[in-house]
Amino acid sequence: MRRSLYQAVRIVSRLNRIIPKSIGLALAIAVLFLSIASAQSNLSLDGQIYDKNDGSAISNATIEIIDLGTKTKSNNLGSFAFKNVPTGLYSIKITAVGYDDTTLNHLDIKPDITQRVTIKMSERVYELGKIVVRSKKPEICGNRVIVISRTEIQQSHSRDLSKILETIEGVLIQKAGPSGESHIRIRGCDPGHVLVLIDGQKINPSGSGIADLSGIPVDIIERIELYKGGSSAEFGPDALAGAINIITRPVRLFEKAAVDARQGWGIWDTKITELNLSNPVYFKNFSNRWSYLSRQSDGDFSYAYSVTGSNGTDSTHTGIRLNNSFESNNFFVSGIYQLSGKISLSYSGRNYNSKRGLPDRATRQNETAKMSDRRKLFTGAFNYKVADVRKLELEFGYSQYDQHFHDIDTLGTLRYDSEFINDIYTLRHNQSYSFFNGNMSRYTIMYRHEVLNHTDRLHPFLSMGRTSRNNFSTQAAVSQKADLSEFILFDIMSLNAAVRFDISRTEKDSTSYADTVKTNSTKQISPNFGLALSKGENISYIIRASYGKSFRLPTLNALFWKGDV
Repeated sequence: MRRSLYQAVRIVSRLNRIIPKSIGLALAIAVLFLSIASAQSNLSLDGQIYDKNDGSAISNATIEIIDLGTKTKSNNLGSFAFKNVPTGLYSIKITAVGYDDTTLNHLDIKPDITQRVTIKMSERVYELGKIVVRSKKPEICGNRVIVISRTEIQQSHSRDLSKILETIEGVLIQKAGPSGESHIRIRGCDPGHVLVLIDGQKINPSGSGIADLSGIPVDIIERIELYKGGSSAEFGPDALAGAINIITRPVRLFEKAAVDARQGWGIWDTKITELNLSNPVYFKNFSNRWSYLSRQSDGDFSYAYSVTGSNGTDSTHTGIRLNNSFESNNFFVSGIYQLSGKISLSYSGRNYNSKRGLPDRATRQNETAKMSDRRKLFTGAFNYKVADVRKLELEFGYSQYDQHFHDIDTLGTLRYDSEFINDIYTLRHNQSYSFFNGNMSRYTIMYRHEVLNHTDRLHPFLSMGRTSRNNFSTQAAVSQKADLSEFILFDIMSLNAAVRFDISRTEKDSTSYADTVKTNSTKQISPNFGLALSKGENISYIIRASYGKSFRLPTLNALFWKGDV
């Protein structure tokens, strides 16, 4: 300080010679303040905070200079620092979660000298009061539905829908190679007896009745509903062994925008490209997802097999399995628009194209047979929440399957060129009510129109022509949960009941000499009842009972395929 005053006096004496005394005095005062300010150090206080017991660094501790009110935080190494602290004596206070507060007094901050401190903190012991742990009984349901949420799908870290479904007991997926179709079996039943829907829209082709699960991106799935056993009371025909409803339409708004891009390679020169977008198109009250999936595979591989001749000698055959190539492009989109707090619109769409070779058996290879598969799907839903106890929903769905099988380069009678075009239209209206606590009642009206056109381009007289099927149904369902805690044997009861009435009519535009019926119709009533009773605490058990009746209509190929008559 004395040196600073001396410098100020010298500067004033020089200035007095060239400028008036008043101005010189002002400059002298300014120089004095600058000299005092220069006495402050750039780095005045730093230190490190440790655990007193094990010596580990304590991060995120709060260090406060009490006299100044200045605070900072310790980093991951327990270090902290204060800059430009005025000279003087100070006290600092250190606080950290799980540790007793610590205070250091009489820290002397001097000019151009950094004060370094080491602080050791003791763990704080918390005295807790009485802790009561209560168990929560799992929710029980009288029906056989299993729901896989979006959170569970993400936690599985699986990119394959088939692998997610196979984690469910009683579910088996038949898959024809890494690029082949995936068919679902429930409890060993035929894949054609399992109804598969995307957002309530049937994707089982009317001709074969077997749905293909391949090519459905996992990232776009909101949830999966799996019904084991006959489910005609819920879904009508084709759900003889069960049903699976894959929900892709969002049920809520989400604001987070995200991009997920993946590239994979595998055997047989397989290449997989995947791109998933969340909210790439954003405006108020609108959320959407986009997904693109591309697969390419050469598929050709070496083989060897032995054949035992009539004389008992074995002959070995080797070669390359040709015409196994596969290529697909799959585009998915879904979204929701919230018009108001009670009204929302949701939609989903799909466009799928694939080409693959049909190599036939190893003993009779075919290098020219091909198959092309084009699939389209669109669903839309209008939801109106009339009140807390009443909801209305109107759904529309359309799907098309265009499959073309051809081998026109083979000589002789083995040549073929056949195309199937299958259109499915669905219109559904739901009304749900809650009359009292624990009750949910639903009434549904549905109309489905299916059209299958088959053309044999090489042999037009073998074409199946145009076949249509119309299905009209009404359904009533009720679920009720009740608290039976006053009783000794059970705590909770869950009751589910549903009944559905279907009218199905199949019509064919033309018949061959072997066909005698152009039109057939059927009427079916499908009931279903489920009851579940549970008891918890010291002794836990659940008793379930159910009864149902289901039916299945024959596929259109089974009814009118001319090759079988």
